[in-house]
Amino acid sequence: MKSHFFIILAFGLVILSPYALHSQDKTLVQLQKQLQDKNPEQRRLAVLSLQRMGQHSQAAIHQLVNVLFQDPDTHVREQAATSLGKLQEHAKIILPTLVDAILYAQDKRDIYLATEVLHELQDHATQVVPELIHALNDPWLPRKVRALEAITRLEKYAKITIPNLIPLLQDKNRHIRQQTILALETFGADAHSAAPTLVDTLTKDPDHDIKLSASRALRKIGPYAKEIIPKLSDALYETSQTNDRNNILYVLEGLRTTFPHEIDEVLSKKPTPTHNPNLCSILCQLVNHSAQWIDEHYKHPPYGFHRETYGFSLLWMSALFLEKASPFCKAAQPIVDNIVSHLAEQSFSSENLTPQRCDFPFEDLKNLSTQILDSLVMIDSPQVYGKEFYILFLRNVLRKKTTLHRDELESLLKKAQDSLRRDLKARPLTANGNSAFNTFALSSALLTLDHVDNEAMQALNESIDPENPLRIKYQSNKNFESERGSAARAIVVHLTRYTKEPQKRETIRKDLIAALQNYVKVLPALIEHWLGGGVHLGQDRLASYYLPASIPHATQALDILLKENRPGEKEVLEKLKIKTKNSLVGLMDENGLFKAPRSQDDNASMGYGHPLFGLALIPLVEKCAPVNKLEP
Repeated sequence: MKSHFFIILAFGLVILSPYALHSQDKTLVQLQKQLQDKNPEQRRLAVLSLQRMGQHSQAAIHQLVNVLFQDPDTHVREQAATSLGKLQEHAKIILPTLVDAILYAQDKRDIYLATEVLHELQDHATQVVPELIHALNDPWLPRKVRALEAITRLEKYAKITIPNLIPLLQDKNRHIRQQTILALETFGADAHSAAPTLVDTLTKDPDHDIKLSASRALRKIGPYAKEIIPKLSDALYETSQTNDRNNILYVLEGLRTTFPHEIDEVLSKKPTPTHNPNLCSILCQLVNHSAQWIDEHYKHPPYGFHRETYGFSLLWMSALFLEKASPFCKAAQPIVDNIVSHLAEQSFSSENLTPQRCDFPFEDLKNLSTQILDSLVMIDSPQVYGKEFYILFLRNVLRKKTTLHRDELESLLKKAQDSLRRDLKARPLTANGNSAFNTFALSSALLTLDHVDNEAMQALNESIDPENPLRIKYQSNKNFESERGSAARAIVVHLTRYTKEPQKRETIRKDLIAALQNYVKVLPALIEHWLGGGVHLGQDRLASYYLPASIPHATQALDILLKENRPGEKEVLEKLKIKTKNSLVGLMDENGLFKAPRSQDDNASMGYGHPLFGLALIPLVEKCAPVNKLEP
């Protein structure tokens, strides 16, 4: 029975073959009728049938083109576009029609669909590419734009079209420049010849968004254009524009995956001062400018930050800097004395403050601190860091034998430490949700408290890669970061361990020195990220705020290790100290302040730089003139 079926089927095919063409014509007539059906789904099914016929019938293909441009239903037209794209070489006869539609059609939907089909048929589009290239010079701007958008979809012809695209990077019309950059980014490796011109666009184009687009294109093309690295290096150190610097850094970080040694060399070219500056004078300049930076950032906190918690952190890190600077700069001591009096619920004394400081924001400290310490709201990172600076300030003041209001200050210190310990206990609720208790914050909290929290210390130790102590997790639920990405974090982690785990000190000491060496190696890149104001750029996800947060810990660690005066270590540590000192001094501007990022992407660190960099300088001070001679 089965064999008879195949014999009948074969015989039927032979009998029917003379009528195949007639049958197709009949079917086409039927489908044309179905394409007039009021139901869009019926018309869509007819399109699918035409797709199957198209391999054998030019008439079916032309019918699909009619549907593509004329059917009233968007979904039916999109199905026609899909069907034509699947027909490949059988549909190449419609390529001139598609290009005509792209360049001359009035309906935007027609242009879009024609471009989509052209993209699908590009393997067979050699004949129409010259016409699109010619249209790039069309005097009518819309036609020029259309041609450029179509060429962007023709990745196969990148090498042919790129020489004609490069001049368009200088076009007067920003949309032309933007679309040209998009095309080059799409072409990737094939667009390497355009990379040098893109570097010019990155720094010279008048439009910020165009520059940003150029940086993205260079990230994609750069691995195939090593020759642009020197040009990027020159641009980085010649530009005075923060946004340009940030864009260049973004590109360099992207290229670092392919050219790590070359990019590290670029980022290590940061010039260092040739003179030996007086660090005490620098500290006094910072003290005399403190009212300016505090007032500016306290009254106008960055977008996304609560004024209370941001201000709490800013005021206390500034107060701590002034307290630590007071032995070197006479102007700091009256401010510190007023802060102490205010905390002890005495009124602020103005006799030692200049008139322009009558509204000095330290007047808010008492109420603000009470509010934050008593708060049970969700912990954020400014609260945590602010409590640490508060504790360190009180502890330093209480170390002085002549301190007034000792009982009140000791009570406040206990309250602040209890509050921070309470936050530590709540750490599992916040450690994986924000930066309030990431590894860095966990370390700095443990370093600040006078008693070790064993559970928290265990969590800290578990954040360290057992195979490489320079690789540290960002958060407890994250993977181990690279050595470069961990450089800022590793300093405070190992300093905390060295301070709080004396039984392991000899082993940890090696880790701390290695962390300092790695930190100084990465320091030029951290500085460039600070000046650029970028957030989590590149493979190692460096961020601008890593520098001011970490460098006080680095100079503190250097000071501790050098004072221990271990044989064989002094020369190494002194070299690290000199490089760190030069890097800090190189960040000073002509007004006696530290250079700060101005990128809108950097919300957290604008106000933090001056007090934190000032705190970093203090352990580097070796010898000063008598304090009464340091006033400007």
